[in-house]
Amino acid sequence: MVVVKNLGLSKTVERAENAQPRGNYADKSTKSTQAFESNVQAWGGVAATIDRTAMYLMNDNNGAGLNFWDGTQFQGLARYPGRAGTLALTRDLFGVGQSWVDLTGSCRAGVNYKNETGRTICVFVRLGMATTQTTEIRVNGTVAGLWTSSGGNQHTSQGAFAIVPPEAHYSATATQGDSTVLNWSELR
Repeated sequence: MVVVKNLGLSKTVERAENAQPRGNYADKSTKSTQAFESNVQAWGGVAATIDRTAMYLMNDNNGAGLNFWDGTQFQGLARYPGRAGTLALTRDLFGVGQSWVDLTGSCRAGVNYKNETGRTICVFVRLGMATTQTTEIRVNGTVAGLWTSSGGNQHTSQGAFAIVPPEAHYSATATQGDSTVLNWSELR
């Protein structure tokens, strides 16, 4: 159901509830679906509601956007950025709502894992200590992170870092040196 919501006054209307959009009018007394032959136009915004959940398509001095409400509680705003594409919600952004988790005791070198979080994650792995030591992270079979260190007569160890997309498989191996997991952390 589309409900026309007048968010302001015109020069000729004294009260907002008396304002009507130009063109096709919504029948405010019906609960039936209404179809319009042309665009529904309203100054300020148009609302779509189901029960207590509402989405307002609005335009103001800051540009076009969508306001989301649950009853009287504001849930968020998505603004049109002025270019074509898909709008990402803040929760979809990399690193937002994610934190580093120490998985050192539960992950093993040479084991293939799958990112089933539904979001992109980061993986940091440090393997073994040897005079020549590598840490290699593969994502879907492609080397995405690699560190090789050589300490001469000294044992050395460095870590590698990789970004893992949702549903991707990833693993860490030591192509040279010791495969003991010294550190395994993931931003998830």
